[in-house]
Amino acid sequence: MSTPHYIGDADTAAALRLAGVQVYVPGEEEDPVALFEQYLGETDFLLLGTAFARRLPPETLKAALKAGQPLVAVIPDVLGEEDFVGESVRLRRELGWGSAS
Repeated sequence: MSTPHYIGDADTAAALRLAGVQVYVPGEEEDPVALFEQYLGETDFLLLGTAFARRLPPETLKAALKAGQPLVAVIPDVLGEEDFVGESVRLRRELGWGSAS
């Protein structure tokens, strides 16, 4: 199994780096889809910060989540600045996965 990768905010990246995860903190000018596709090809487990996941087109994220290989997960930032519960509900609704309640 390859090393897990993370794309997202700097604070969460710092914490995950300590756990041995390869991390990348993208700039706002970077193409999120190109970056996402690049990292999909480099790992068996890709973690996405909530804010980064929000930058991806819903259909791109949905396809990766459904494929299951590599495993893709959206995680909250370590400082709790992203509304992960609200984001989780929004993602489920956009991806067509059950009710939002």
